[in-house]
Amino acid sequence: MLRDLDVRIDKDLYKSGEEIEVTVELKYPHPDGDKTLWTFNQTVPALVQVYNSDGYNDIQEATFDFKKGAATAKTTAGAASDKPVVVRVRLTALSPSIIPVSKEFTIKHGDPAAMVASYMRITDGRPGYDIKLSIVDHLGQTVKDFSRRGVKVKLTHWPLNISDMSSAIPSERGEATVDFINGEAQILFGGSPFWTKVNDWWKQNQGRPALIVI
Repeated sequence: MLRDLDVRIDKDLYKSGEEIEVTVELKYPHPDGDKTLWTFNQTVPALVQVYNSDGYNDIQEATFDFKKGAATAKTTAGAASDKPVVVRVRLTALSPSIIPVSKEFTIKHGDPAAMVASYMRITDGRPGYDIKLSIVDHLGQTVKDFSRRGVKVKLTHWPLNISDMSSAIPSERGEATVDFINGEAQILFGGSPFWTKVNDWWKQNQGRPALIVI
């Protein structure tokens, strides 16, 4: 008679998109303590749930091919979680269902995949907007451990043909230098020489097309 299902994972920290290796062992009661059910050799479908008590909940299907009572399958780490999560495995073909959990582990953002820019409001009285730059992973999550000082960027705007790179305030040619801290940086676009130049063009053309950050 089955008593328990031991669930283990291979690491304490995963990145979004990384494979989580989940190992399970079927257990049965024994006078010397629960033992692995080594006579069990079957392929069993399962639901693998990664969750915590704060509402994080990611359920994926998996198949465990048991040999001598043990099997390993892989699931994919989803979005990052601010708090630790656990894996719960439900072997859907076994009755009664045993739904054990693993130890706690952490999922963080993935590797840098892109840089995105967005306008942000100014609170110090300068006209216009500033620009926030964010380094994101493949899920669009900010890569919080990305920090880099003195990153040179250039703003350009079609159809203007415009090319002092020591400040976060863009020059008339659209050039600036920013510091990325926790995956984010700020271009002081509002009121800058470049803002003045493109703002005149925007007014004449009655629109605000997107700026390009290079």
